Amino acid sequence: MPKEVETVGNQEVLCWAKGVFGTTQPFSAGFLSLYVVESEGEALLVDAGAGENECSYRLLDEVGVPANRTTLWLTHLHRDHTGNASQLASEGARLEMRRSRNEGEPFDPADVFRLAGFEAGPSHRRTYHQIDANASEAAIGHPIEKLDAGETVRIGSRTFRVIEFAGHAKGHGGLYEEETGIVFTGDQIIDGIVPAVTSMRLDRHDMERFHESLEAVRALHPRVMFPAHLHPVFGEQAIDEVIDGIEDSFGKIVKKAGDILAARDEWMTAAEFARVFYGYRVGGFATFSTVEQAFRLTKLLAYFEELCDQGRAQRRIDDDGSARYRIAPPGPHIVV
Repeated sequence: MPKEVETVGNQEVLCWAKGVFGTTQPFSAGFLSLYVVESEGEALLVDAGAGENECSYRLLDEVGVPANRTTLWLTHLHRDHTGNASQLASEGARLEMRRSRNEGEPFDPADVFRLAGFEAGPSHRRTYHQIDANASEAAIGHPIEKLDAGETVRIGSRTFRVIEFAGHAKGHGGLYEEETGIVFTGDQIIDGIVPAVTSMRLDRHDMERFHESLEAVRALHPRVMFPAHLHPVFGEQAIDEVIDGIEDSFGKIVKKAGDILAARDEWMTAAEFARVFYGYRVGGFATFSTVEQAFRLTKLLAYFEELCDQGRAQRRIDDDGSARYRIAPPGPHIVV
């Protein structure tokens, strides 16, 4: 059980494991968990919270380490993980993250919406720039050292190995300490919520890579797992159960998408399908926020691509650039 160290208002700073402290920040999708590791007067801060917040500074105050002796590890560059990054860097913190295989690749949110067959307004385009790694990095305005998977981050006497994650965000990366079995997983592991597999390009097989990343976490045989939107998970069996739950959720939701596509028996874009798939909501798909709409459209593209890989669906690209899908008759499952 974690040991309570300090309570500030309704925010607790807890000691979760050897030299690992954490707190939570309320967030529109539930909460964020922020963590800090202290060793020999140095600190490793994992993510910087959403917006300007006190949480990261509260953690550093708890371990008595100033920003200029802190390494901020950014699991990825979505804005709910980079809140205090610029301020911490201006105070001397070192910023690090995993180097993406597609480093520097240009990104145009209009391409994603076009692929989904969605008529996007300015608010949607602004939303996508908020989850675009290139735009987020530019907004931080300070150098970020990029490390390849397998390289190490040293904090005092402790050494963490960089782990590659895929399917959720560009440059998504975790940290694993072999000596203690501790792993920080960012948004790769989210219990009870199917993680946002964002298929930005159809040739990338994001679903497959996401599953491979889940199995890579399992293969570490971690003893404690620290996710970003979940409380820590203790014990290899409990961690396996969380991963099994995510895999099971994906299997069910992809099957549901395939069943609906089969029942419709017509070519559909992700935007057209979304109105059916989310029809259970009062007001339907239109009631989601622009951020949720953006993520859900790319999730649907990923689910469709998974169905294509399984041979259950086929895809065509129309002249307007939109991708349309239908259940596959016998024969090739990709139509150009």
